[in-house]
Amino acid sequence: MVFDISKIIRPNILTLEPYRCARDDFKEGILLDANENTHGPAIVNITTKEESLGLNRYPDPHQVELKDQIVEFRVSESERSQVPNFKFDIPDELKIDYENLCLGVGSDESIDSLIRCCIKPGVEKMLICPPTYGMYSICATVNDVKEIVKVPLNFDNFQINKDLLFDTISKDEAIKLIYLTSPGNPTGKLIDLNDVIEILDKIEEISWNGLFILDEAYIDFSPIGSSLSVLVNKYKNLVVLQTLSKSFGLAGIRLGITFANKEISAVLNAIKINEKKLRFNYRTKRNSVKKSIKFERCW
Repeated sequence: MVFDISKIIRPNILTLEPYRCARDDFKEGILLDANENTHGPAIVNITTKEESLGLNRYPDPHQVELKDQIVEFRVSESERSQVPNFKFDIPDELKIDYENLCLGVGSDESIDSLIRCCIKPGVEKMLICPPTYGMYSICATVNDVKEIVKVPLNFDNFQINKDLLFDTISKDEAIKLIYLTSPGNPTGKLIDLNDVIEILDKIEEISWNGLFILDEAYIDFSPIGSSLSVLVNKYKNLVVLQTLSKSFGLAGIRLGITFANKEISAVLNAIKINEKKLRFNYRTKRNSVKKSIKFERCW
């Protein structure tokens, strides 16, 4: 099956003209059309450290340097994978880069954004595999998803019931999104990577127009190379969610990461509200990530 984004994204979202801000085109200088306060933040007795954060300036909406750091980390992990009986086979033309990423306020924003982009309220459905993360159901209810279809994990090993999942989506074209956590929340069980690949291969074979969303919030508590984020160009129906709140110890900066093929990523970036992206200044987040990536595997 040829990937057709027009059958996945809602028409009004697909034709959306992205908002452009002053910093879309220029990175340096005083941008008068941004209406920033050139005198700095209104903080009494501001310290040199606070001043260096540039809190009076809007953040970079593209954050390319930060995205490059994240991509480099994930690619390097896949190249030295320690996952038994699994090997990444990615041709050069399908390797990921910064354009495959969308950054948000924790992975919860990504969960909500994907539902808003893909599911027609009151008409279409999503699928989850309980026991699982409670935010999927909350976001589905808020966005008026018609039904939350449930395909429970196998009770004996907390792995996915592949046959039931395929049967379910084959019989119901209204299902647009599948949410699966790996490692599981609350099970803690890493979903067999070969099972996920089998699912993705079959999704390409059948006439199902939707996204398979793998939530990897706890992926760095698994063996090195367990993340499938590097495969989003190879499997265009795959979307991978990650966060720096868990193993990276950066819950306070609220950084969520969505990996997707470049068409999907462009849509997710188009609907974002730039000022919502960062709780702290981009420079703070970039430096925090750089240090955390260096030491992430040392605990």
